[in-house]
This record gives sequence, structure tokens and C-alpha cells, in this order.
Amino acid sequence: MLGRDEIAPAQWDYVALGHYHVAHQVEPNVWYAGSLDYLSPNPWGQLQDERERGRAGKGYLMVHLPGARVEPRPIAPPRRFMELPPIEGAGRTAKELDDEIARVIGAAKPSIDDQVVRLVIWNVTRATARDLDHAALRGYKARALNFQLDVRRPEEHRVPGLGSPQRRQPLPETVREFLGRRPLDAELDRPTFVRLGVEYVEAAGGEERP
Repeated sequence: MLGRDEIAPAQWDYVALGHYHVAHQVEPNVWYAGSLDYLSPNPWGQLQDERERGRAGKGYLMVHLPGARVEPRPIAPPRRFMELPPIEGAGRTAKELDDEIARVIGAAKPSIDDQVVRLVIWNVTRATARDLDHAALRGYKARALNFQLDVRRPEEHRVPGLGSPQRRQPLPETVREFLGRRPLDAELDRPTFVRLGVEYVEAAGGEERP
């Protein structure tokens, strides 16, 4: 990766940088143009980056020289990616979650039809997830171009000294759970990130010892 000193912006009228998929300015005459579509492996991270940078949607940069006046030009998206408002699942039954999922999807503007959609539900046990209305979920998937229901398991908390003794969770599993929920940069593929992290711990002999 090049640093600002190596790029030496003052020596150039304009410097176009590549690789990052969200357009942003580094120096007055140095820009990442971004990509023209939301790309794998993590389009949802790109949406988050856009929100943080105050950008809405994809486009290209029209650069006027000399002077490096940069004019962002938006384009109509070939497909729309929608991140629906997340749902908190702690303490809710499967039926209550079914109703909340239906409410969130019904309130989506625009509708989920023919869109790429993700809905995250936090703190849902395996048993509750199994009891969700999977026929309704298949209906949402049929309407959308792609519908991802991202169900996150609750964190397990152990209070020392309370209750019966419990077997400690192996360190690789602890690492797997932590990496599975931590925020990631837009360009990182979570499954690969988690797999490599667990493999490194296991290779280092990272099992917890009694």
C-alpha cells in the first residue's frame, strides 16, 4: 500500500486510486472513484461505508483539468441492495418474530420485490430459529431477487460462582463466535476471515487448558 508521501499529490494534476469500492476523497486532487455496482464478498459493508461517508448510491467521477475539479456523476443502479432495519430477537417467541419480520418487510420503501435484501435478527436461539414460519420466508425469497435472513445467535454469558460447573468453551469456538459478529471492512469476506482466524488459533495450539 502506498503512503501519501509516495503518491506525492503535489506533483500531479490528479491522482486516481483504485481497489476500494466506495468513492471518497483522500486529498483535494486524490480520489478513489469506487465501483459502479455493489460487489462481493461484502456489499453490505459497502452500504455501511457509503452511509458513513455521506454518499448515496453508485456513480463515476468527472474530473475537470487543470485544477482537478471533481464532479460526482450518479448512475441508476442495475440492481438495488436493501438493508432492512434490524430486529432484536431476545425474549421473543417465533410467532412474535414472524409478525415483526412481516411488519418490517411490509414497511420497506421501496418494496423488496426484485431487490437484493438483507434482514439481520439479533439474539435468536437455534430452537426459536427452527420454529420460524419458513413458508413465509420462502415467500419473501420468491419476491426478492435475493433475500438473506441473517439470524445471529445470542452471546453466552457465564457468571463465575453461580450455578453448576460448566465446561469451558474451546478457544477456537470462542474465536469463531467473536469473529462472526465483529464489524468488518467492506472488502473482507466474513466466512474466509472467520475460517482463517480459527485455523491460526488451532495451528498455534490454541485450545484452552484446564
